[in-house]
Amino acid sequence: MTEAKSKILLCPHCGAETSHTVEETEGSVMNTCSQCGQGHGYMTFGIDPNFGQMFTEMVRQRAWWECERDKAKLMLLESLKGITGKQADDIIDGRMKLVTVNRGTVESVEDNWTPPYEEMETARAYIEETLLFCKVHTESFNEEKSCFQTVNWAWADMLPKGDKLFLMNESDAIRDLMKRNIWEAKSRAYTLRKVAHDMMIANSGDFKEKRQRAKDREKEERSDTIRGSVLDRVYDGAKQMIENSDLDPEMKERMIRINEGQKQRMKEGETKIVPDAHYDFDTGWLDRNGIYYGCEVGQHINLAQELAKRFVNPKTKNGERDLEVAGWVKCSDKRWYYAPDDDLPLNELQCKVLEEWAEVWAKDGKIKWNGRMVNVYEVTATKGEVEKW
Repeated sequence: MTEAKSKILLCPHCGAETSHTVEETEGSVMNTCSQCGQGHGYMTFGIDPNFGQMFTEMVRQRAWWECERDKAKLMLLESLKGITGKQADDIIDGRMKLVTVNRGTVESVEDNWTPPYEEMETARAYIEETLLFCKVHTESFNEEKSCFQTVNWAWADMLPKGDKLFLMNESDAIRDLMKRNIWEAKSRAYTLRKVAHDMMIANSGDFKEKRQRAKDREKEERSDTIRGSVLDRVYDGAKQMIENSDLDPEMKERMIRINEGQKQRMKEGETKIVPDAHYDFDTGWLDRNGIYYGCEVGQHINLAQELAKRFVNPKTKNGERDLEVAGWVKCSDKRWYYAPDDDLPLNELQCKVLEEWAEVWAKDGKIKWNGRMVNVYEVTATKGEVEKW
């Protein structure tokens, strides 16, 4: 049954007002202007009987599945005139719902809808399980007790450093996302679990062997850290004493360099044999093939022991003497010493290196050779026998 009402319409063509009796129905109504004879009319719309239920589901979807409760509540407050904040909360939380009662009218009635609490708990449990599976243990060194906290090794601890860093960063991002949107966090956790599983397969091999290697590495790092902490205190204290001493500036610099060199050697546990092609060090050994092995001040003795073991046939327990007899040249803090056995002059390769070294460390061309300050070209011209010059 429709209701007949009188409508005053303005003709869009001539602007005249004409009164028409029309039926209040949905759709379009056409009339003819009595003044100009042109047709004109209007359209009416109605609300579907399911509008209330549809709008209720829309705001609950926004609040619970899109995790935007504030926006869902704002939709209700702005769209429905007269609704209170409590009524909006009741609709979102399932205690009330909207229904269409008359054409164009909605009202709230009681409801017993349950929010997805169970699904959220399931999602949260899945995320926590994934994060536990991808957990990378980080050691915490206790400086006072000089020891690491005990950790239980997991598969992720055997991964390369880059992979472990990825798992740690992604896990932190998922934890942060859980506070805002549990569903997006679950989706991201699902992807992370697949990636982590692929990592585990790619790096599996002999898991026990890898775990043992990791434990051995941890033990070495722990020992190095403890030793390094003690050495820092010892050598830093020695450096402070040197700086506060009455030594002249040149001797202070020399003693500090010796102290730092010994500290480095003690931390590394061994003296490294590395050719110094760019002459970065003013201390080292020059062999018969023109190769200069550099080191820090104060380490040339230890370096000599290692070089003698590797390159010459040691005849004594003194690595320095074994190298000297074999025709090697020693340089200690810019001071050169050459004392070969028998009459063994420098060769062309050694002379060339001496000249190149002098270009870096002796700008005036003068070097200290066996206790005498001479021009480097005097040394190379005499093949090291400057006293016969």
